[in-house]
Formats: sequence, C-alpha cells, structure tokens
Amino acid sequence: MSPGVQVDKVRFGVFEADLRAGELRKHGVRMHLQRQPFKILAALIEHPGELVTREELRQRIWGPEIVVDFDHSLGTAINKLREALSDSADTPHYIETLAKRGFRFIAPVEPIGPPPARTLEKPVSPPAPPPEQTAVAAPIPVAPVPIAAPVPALDSKPVRWLRPIFLWPATAIVLAGAWLWFGRATPPPPVVRFRQITSDFSIYPGETDIDRFAGVATDGVRVFFPDFETGRVGLSYVLIAGGEAHRFLTPPEISRPSVADISRDGAELLIRSMMWAETEQPLWIAPSTGGSARKLFDVMAHDAAWTPDRKSVLYSSGQDLFLIDRGSGKSRKLASLSGRAYWMRYAPNGSTIRFTVLDPKTRAISLWQMGADGKNPHPILDGWSSPASECCGDWTSDGSHFIFQSAHGGRPNIWELHEPTFFSPRQQPPFEITAGPLDYFAPVPAAKGDQLFAIGAHTRRELFHFNQTTHRAEPVLNNISARRVEYAHHSERIAWVSSTDLTLWRGRENGTDRVQLIPPPLTVYMARWSADDRRMLVMAKEPGTPYKIYTVSSDGGDLQPVLEESRNQADPDWGPGGTSIVFGRFPNYAAEATSPKDIRILDLNTKAVSVLPDSTGMFSPRWSPDGRYIAAMTLDQHSLKVFDRNTSKWTPVASGLIHNPIWSHDGKNLYFQALQEDGVPVYRVSVADRHLERICDRTVGGSADSIELWGIAPDGGPIGSFLFYGAEVYSLKWNLGK
Repeated sequence: MSPGVQVDKVRFGVFEADLRAGELRKHGVRMHLQRQPFKILAALIEHPGELVTREELRQRIWGPEIVVDFDHSLGTAINKLREALSDSADTPHYIETLAKRGFRFIAPVEPIGPPPARTLEKPVSPPAPPPEQTAVAAPIPVAPVPIAAPVPALDSKPVRWLRPIFLWPATAIVLAGAWLWFGRATPPPPVVRFRQITSDFSIYPGETDIDRFAGVATDGVRVFFPDFETGRVGLSYVLIAGGEAHRFLTPPEISRPSVADISRDGAELLIRSMMWAETEQPLWIAPSTGGSARKLFDVMAHDAAWTPDRKSVLYSSGQDLFLIDRGSGKSRKLASLSGRAYWMRYAPNGSTIRFTVLDPKTRAISLWQMGADGKNPHPILDGWSSPASECCGDWTSDGSHFIFQSAHGGRPNIWELHEPTFFSPRQQPPFEITAGPLDYFAPVPAAKGDQLFAIGAHTRRELFHFNQTTHRAEPVLNNISARRVEYAHHSERIAWVSSTDLTLWRGRENGTDRVQLIPPPLTVYMARWSADDRRMLVMAKEPGTPYKIYTVSSDGGDLQPVLEESRNQADPDWGPGGTSIVFGRFPNYAAEATSPKDIRILDLNTKAVSVLPDSTGMFSPRWSPDGRYIAAMTLDQHSLKVFDRNTSKWTPVASGLIHNPIWSHDGKNLYFQALQEDGVPVYRVSVADRHLERICDRTVGGSADSIELWGIAPDGGPIGSFLFYGAEVYSLKWNLGK
C-alpha cells in the first residue's frame, strides 16, 4: 500500500481495519476499540512507514477547539491501541514511537479490494486519433498481439480454399501471444481466512539454529504438533475444527518426540526424537490414531519421510540420504549432500524430492531439490536470501504450489512458490502469504483444498535473578528482552545479548546507561568480561560465515578477531591474567559433525594454540576464577568434567543431560541446568565432594514455558531467562489463484 492512498479496508498481520465503519477485526472477529484509538490507527495506516507527528494527531483527533490534557490523552489512546494489537513500545511490531516527535506504522499494510480511482490534479487530454480513426477506450490493459497484415484480394470473389492457409499464421501468432500472456506472473494468492485452532496451549515452535525443526503434520482430521509439558518437548494433536488439544502417547524410550512425516493416507506417523545432544537417533512408526509404536529396524537418523507408496522410508543420517525398505530392512544410499538434510518431502507425482539443507559452517538453511532417484541435488531459490533462510517446505495436494518457511524479510513467515505449468513455464518469484506480526513456522498444506496449517509464535524472554535468600525470582534490566547476561567484576555494569537482534549491549542492572558494543550485521552468541573489566571476549558471526572469537573494548569499538580459522570457534573464556583464552567447538548437533572436537588454549600474545590433554570429544569449556580448573562437557552433554591443571587429569562431577556450566565466584562450585528433568532445574555441584543441590526450576517463573541459565549474579544467585513462547496452531484458508 503506497503512502497516502485512500482505501476503505486494509489488512495488516492478522488484523483487518474498516476505516469507513471504524471497526477492527482479528481473525475476522470484531474487537472492541474506542473511537480515539481507532482514529489514531486510521491516521497511521493512511501513511504507513511515515512519521505522523504529535501535532498532526492533535489536529486530526481532538481539533484546535477542544481543550484536553493532550499528552495524557494521547498516551492513554496509544496504550489502548497497542493493547488491542498486542503490541509493545520496546519491541514494536506495528507502532513505533519516535521520541518527542510522533509515531510511525511499521507493519506492511495491504488494501482489501481495489482502491477508488484518484483524480489527476491537472487534466491531461489524450492525443488526437489519426484521421479517419476512432479512439476506443480499453479499460483493461492487455498484451498487444500482432495481427497478420491483410492480403490483397485477387478478385472480387473470395477464394475459400486459401482461407486455412492464411489462418495458420494468424492462429500461430494468437497462440504465441496467449503463451506470452499466460506465461506472465500469476496473480499472488491472497489469504482469505486466518483462524486460530489451539488456545492457551504450550506449543514448541522449534529452534532451527540448533537443529530443532518443529514437526507439524495433518491426517485430514487432526493436526499434530510439538508441545511443552513441564518444560520438556512432547507431542500433541488437535482437531482441524479446533477445540481441546490432546497428548499423543509415545513410548518412554522416545525422549522429546516430534513428527517427522505422516503417510499420504494419514494412517501412520514417522516419529523422531529431539533429544538435545543426540545427532542421530532411532526412528519410530506409530499409527496416527494411537497405539503401539515400533522402531524402524536399527536406523539412526535425524529426520525421515515416507515414500509416496509407504513401502519405504527416506531418512537422513550425517550428510547422506538413505532409502530403506520397511519390509526387508534393506537400505541403500541415495545421495550425499553438503550439509544435513531435514524436512524431506516427495512431490505428489513422486518424481521429485525437496528438502532443507543446514550448512555445517554458516548455520544457513536452504531449500534443495533432486530427482526421486537421488540424482542432481541442487539448491532452489539460490541467492534469493542472503544468507539463505528457507526451510520446511511441502507441496499442496495437487502439486501446483510449494509452501515453505523463510526469514527473507527479516523474520520467519510463510511463503508460496507457484510451480511452472505448460502455460506458465517460467519459475515465478515466491509470494509472501503471512507478514507478521507473529513468527510463523512449519507450514503444512491440508490433505485437500486450499488450506494450510502453521505455528504462529511470539517468543518472549524475561530476565530474572533468583534470590537464594528469599527464594524468589526478581526482574533484571527492567524486562529488557535479553540473554547471555554477564556481570562485571569491579563495577555495577552488566553486559547482555539482545534477544531481538542478537547485538551486544552494556549498561546498568536497572537498564540505564546503555551502550551498544557490537551492532548489526554481526550477531553475538556470548560475551565474557576480562578480569579488569576493560575488555570483553565475544563469540559472534557475520551473516553467512562461521562463528569467530573477538575482543572488544567495554566502552565500545576496537573489535578484533583473536584467531583466523575457516571453521566455527565457540565458548571462549579468559585465562589467568588475561594473556590466554580457552575455547572449544560446536557439538555435533550444532555444526561440523565430521570435524574433530577438542578444547584448545590460545596464547593471545604469540597466537600459539595448544590442545588440552585428553579433551577430544569435549566442548563448552569454562576456566575457574583461580585458574586451576577447566570445566567442560562431553559432546553428548551426559557428563560434566573438571580438568585439574596441576595433575592434568579429568574428573567427572555430574551426569545427566547438562547445559551451560558456570563457575561460582569462589571457584568451589559449578552451576548447570538439567535439560531432561521436569522443570529443567538449575543445580549447584561442589567440585570437592560432588554434593548436588537443586537451586530452582521453571516454576519460579509462574506461567513460563521453560527457563534458560545464563550466569551468576554478584550475590551468587543464578541469572537466567523465562521463556514464554506464546505459540498457537493456525489454519490459513487461502485462494490458490487457479
């Protein structure tokens, strides 16, 4: 919608606004919104992307003759409008505040129906027609089709046997014109209905950066999706018509179950596990109506799909694709790829397979295609996004459209790719079906008709400090959405990574005195203060490149890489005196599964690198405050060990499914999170005697879906994030533009 264009009805996100009637609807349901907030909405929508000043709003809403407390009235109206839109001033999806100036509507606005014709300011007379011709108005512009020149008659009587000969060129030209006309871009398919089919249910939207792709499937009656229960991932379903969600029971051997695929007749599910640290895990076959599940022979894979006839299963293990006969168990390699494959799907006619490839170095995800025989694997939409961010696609039942997920516009949305046809042989660019304000994941076309299902999520993080005296969670940073919090050693400063754009910030605990240390396009994973608080050790990456370790001044600027390598560097920590650092590699599930993994020490002065003894198969190192110990986990995250630099020996101190170990300030204890236990609790273990103490779990966050442990506060209490996924399953009824 162009700024300044006047229309009666518009759509933005899941909302529709009737500007003439003064009505706001969400998913087609009318919402109660008072007159003044709606007038402000209308004023902003009429100029999307432009600043609407406070004075302009004053003149339009209240007028010059009405005396009000303008600042209070405007603030109240804006708050009510944001409340109706579920928007936030800190992280706006619709209305951006420009301090002391005004407001701007930042979401895409789409007119519903054609806008009324606009009158030109200055009438323009059409050119006069040539003599002996009449000017004819053409209300609908069409592609010009050349017409064959008339052939002079040889005599006054028509020669009938010549007519077919002369008609052939004209017919060919008309057909060529039709080919050109129909070969043009097909009108994009608009969403005609958007309906939420789950409500107040803890749904897991997945995390593609750590190989956790949300599994969604439908059998034509129900939709299956991953959920959260007691902080852990499970599997549930809901009727397509909506209503109460139900748990889908799976064997206890399947930890964190998720649907990999469903057979075309909807009878059987392929179920995989999203166990945090395991790359390849068993595959299971289960009736979609419930009942006993059974393993698919001895297959170890990270994703799978049914062949169209359900006689075989296509599965991915490592960077290879295999095909296994479900009757005999005979398996053969189908293709070798440049990364790990997920979301494999066969075209309805069975001739083609499309899948998602996760690049092991850059973490970029892209869509690929190959023949059903495994030949010619190659990317599609190559170069469309930079870096690539496309995944999780499937065809509509008739094969005419391919639906997929992409962050092409900066956030995950659902896109459509119109498949080439005889009359439209050229591949058209993708069309965006959703445009926020939620993040949309895992689109699945319905078994029949113009409908699809997807997860819509608005993930929110709230930082907390667990006070070990009061046993209560206290807010940190005034509810700034952040992660990876680190306190300085000798000041009240605190550093954090923004959850919004993964940039690095420094400020005070109350959120004041904020300074951005690392801006986009770099994205930051973690940061550590030096002992003198003057520098920070940072793990960050540029788009489409591996993670590197940098140092940066705690006042901003002077960003320097510490070691040039072509592979990912991870989990850096300062050594004694700040002259050396320890670092590791990503675990197998996160990158470079075929490369060796160990713990390394880098001398910052000489750039010499040494390998910590007996550290092969370990990652996530943490140097103790006194410099004597280095803690690290095994790659499967089942064991937390401590390396004594005096004895050069490793000693196990805790077991389970462990996440993010952190030293206490005195170096006597290690904090960590147990991912496999209910409530994903935080523990403290004594290095000396291995005494284990449960500190807190997700229940301290009330309605939080889960928690993440990030650091330790000056008083020794854990610092972490409450996770509120705010995700639901949505049905999109749309017009395929056939």
